[in-house]
Amino acid sequence: LRTGDRCLSYLVEPGTKALLVMTFAKDGWTSTSAPAQTSCGNGRSGTSVITATMALPKSPADPISALDGSQRTQVTGACAKTLTLDATLERTGD
Repeated sequence: LRTGDRCLSYLVEPGTKALLVMTFAKDGWTSTSAPAQTSCGNGRSGTSVITATMALPKSPADPISALDGSQRTQVTGACAKTLTLDATLERTGD
């Protein structure tokens, strides 16, 4: 927003060109993927949604070199489960 309350950050994985879009608001970033079909390994399928939260470092540098947080994968359907991981996003270049 023009008021600076929220902004978007785009992160691209160079090898695959995978795109992660994160929204900054209230001292942190959040991201939620679109629902995606997931194979359950038994011929059945489920739907997964990935959410991530990353906190603003206590003493942020300019540019910020790393963000720490968590990533949660929620799968519904035939193989319902939740997986939560600690995650770090690290700056590797411009």
